[in-house]
Amino acid sequence: AGLRVVAEESARMHLQHNQDLTSVTVYRASRARRVCLTVALCALYAASVLACVRTSGRPYARALDENAALESASSSQKLQAKAAAHAAKEQRLKAQKLASSVAERNEHESPSAGSGGEGGEEEQGGEEEKKATTSRQKAELILERAAKLAAASIEAANRGENKTEEELKLELFGDEEVDLDMEEESRPLPSKYLPDAWACLLFFATVTAHALFHLLCHWLVGFRARALYVRSSEMNNRCHLLIVPQKHKGRAALVAVQSSKLGGGLVVEYQRQLYEYWGPEDEDDEEDDEWAAA
Repeated sequence: AGLRVVAEESARMHLQHNQDLTSVTVYRASRARRVCLTVALCALYAASVLACVRTSGRPYARALDENAALESASSSQKLQAKAAAHAAKEQRLKAQKLASSVAERNEHESPSAGSGGEGGEEEQGGEEEKKATTSRQKAELILERAAKLAAASIEAANRGENKTEEELKLELFGDEEVDLDMEEESRPLPSKYLPDAWACLLFFATVTAHALFHLLCHWLVGFRARALYVRSSEMNNRCHLLIVPQKHKGRAALVAVQSSKLGGGLVVEYQRQLYEYWGPEDEDDEEDDEWAAA
């Protein structure tokens, strides 16, 4: 099979070919385009990496500031809620004590129907036993509460928490309606070395564009030829041919032009077929040979 010059313009050349091929275009490698693409890619990488380095840790600092602002804003409300709960508890205890004292006074003042002196003494002895039992129970409760408070104080000191006695009492013996864990759970913080979002986006876009460029050059031969090569008006062994076959006749390819091992011509191997190039000078040589033979 052979290739001949069918059209030659100022900066491009089309070759005549057989019927199995749609078009054959001559390209040559463009060093300027490769340098420009490399410089642009290096500039994008440098800008994205520099932005990531300069903004590293800013999201972490902003998160700390936001946590501090939230804690300072809600600390007063939490203290007010604790104080109100403690005051309500104290008022309820006072009301219970007042009600119990009134009940005991009414029992003492009420007459004992059908009871003599001995009955009165027995009743008085029973009341004293009840008071002793109540006092003992109160003492045991006070000791138990004191032990719990001391254990909670030791645990808080081991954890490094600086809590007052009132706060510990409220946490241990507060009302059931009051949420003992009023402290909000600590918000998750970003990494200390995380850059800003726009810096991460710039770096991700640069890497994506780099990978997409290589994939397009691998998938689309025409894109690779137009991105890394320029059309040539000359044919030599430093050129490449963009060969596009007919439909259902194979895939397009960018093939390097090689010097023939037999003679000084130029050949191209495509789909296991060897194509030989004949230029205008070859045709002139053939005509001169014919005239010389005549």
